[in-house]
Amino acid sequence: DAALQGVNVGAVLVGLVLHQAGPSLAWGLAYGAILHATDRRSGAVAVLIGAAVGLASQAIDVNLVMPVAMRALHGHDLWAENVPALWSWAAHLVFGLSLACFPEVMRRLAGRPGSAQDAA
Repeated sequence: DAALQGVNVGAVLVGLVLHQAGPSLAWGLAYGAILHATDRRSGAVAVLIGAAVGLASQAIDVNLVMPVAMRALHGHDLWAENVPALWSWAAHLVFGLSLACFPEVMRRLAGRPGSAQDAA
C-alpha cells in the first residue's frame, strides 16, 4: 500500500522488471507459439490472435490470478481497487495488438541497411 503513495521509484522498477520478465514474456511466447502452430505471421488472423492473447491475459492474469495473489499478499486486491476495469481491459487489448505488429516491424527492420540483423 505504501508504494501507492506518490511515486515510489523502487516499486516502479521492480514492478516493471517483474511484469516484463514474467507475464508479458509468457504471453508473448504464447502468441509466438500460436503463430508458429497456425503458420500465420501477418494479416488479419495475426491481429485476431494478438487481440485474443491480450484479452486472455486480462481474463486469466488480472481477473483470475491477481485477486487471489493480491489477497494472499496484501489482504485486498490492490489492482482492482486502483485500476479501472475499462482501462485494464483496454491496456491488455493494446498489448495483444502490439504483438501482432511485431512480425511486420521485424520484417521492415530486416530490410533496412544498418538494422540489427544486418550487423549480425
